Amino acid sequence: MNHTIELVMTKRLAKCLLMGLLLLPALAASAQHTSTADTLHQQAPVAIDSISKAMTKADTILAADAAKMERLSLMVADTVKAKPKKRDWTTWRPNPQRALWLALVIPGGGQIYNRKYWKLPIVYGGIMGCLYAMNWNNMMYSDYSQAYLDIMDSDPTT
Repeated sequence: MNHTIELVMTKRLAKCLLMGLLLLPALAASAQHTSTADTLHQQAPVAIDSISKAMTKADTILAADAAKMERLSLMVADTVKAKPKKRDWTTWRPNPQRALWLALVIPGGGQIYNRKYWKLPIVYGGIMGCLYAMNWNNMMYSDYSQAYLDIMDSDPTT
């Protein structure tokens, strides 16, 4: 009789455990957060397995290590004095401020500095043309002013 009682008890215990295991997912599902929002526009919860969790954790650890390595390399680069680069003589870039100051001091100096030599005849030709026009106008002015004085003079011999 003792044996039959133990057998019945183990069967009941097995049934209870089986029912408990079957009801456990239902209890876990009902214990999830419920909201009063519209359920038609909600996305279904995505089940994340342990492998993808482990992969994302490993990715974040790798990203953190990469960021630390980058910061470390920047610190090392800051502490090491960089050698000045040698000038590349094949390419030449003029400095606009220097060209301006040269042009203010010497007419056409900025064009010489910029290596635009073809503009020099235009600059100096313009300067020479202005000087010639001023000289010619001054000579004409003196001739006409002398002629006017001669005409207005009341001396008939002049």
